Amino acid sequence: MFPILMSYFLCIRKFDTLKSQNTKDIWNIDILKTKNYHDFTLFHLKELVRLRFVPSDCPKSFIEKASKLSGEDLLNLSIDSANSNKINAAKFKTWNLEDALLNLYQLQSADELAKKDIPESRLLQFKILHENFEKLNTEDEFLNQLKTFFRVLYKLSSGDPTDHFEIDFKKGMILKLK
Repeated sequence: MFPILMSYFLCIRKFDTLKSQNTKDIWNIDILKTKNYHDFTLFHLKELVRLRFVPSDCPKSFIEKASKLSGEDLLNLSIDSANSNKINAAKFKTWNLEDALLNLYQLQSADELAKKDIPESRLLQFKILHENFEKLNTEDEFLNQLKTFFRVLYKLSSGDPTDHFEIDFKKGMILKLK
């Protein structure tokens, strides 16, 4: 218990130091309010996505354009005016690109286990967006970046699960099952 309390106080001290130095991208101290390990790890991943993964993996111009887009906005961008689908766009309002980015990294890191934290309806909406963007024939760089993003997201969310292994805790080994 003592090492946990010590870590907690060191985190607060580090946060206070970063804040006093007016550090631009500072982690969110609300992580210390999480109630359980699951919530802590999800919060931690959100912060990694926000502070490290997105800035290093995504073009700045893409993030500047896409960061404010809702799922509904993305749906509207994905629909070719000649192929306007009868999709309930209002259902796409419950999430935004920031959520989709988090979901991408969740799926990349945890595969099938991530699906416990991502609503099934959202996974279906990602599939619709992937299909719509694939149908777009455009030279627009931003739309093609979205096309690539939803292609990757769809492949991560629909591929074969990586569930054919066993962990031997006594030997400290991961065994591949046939």
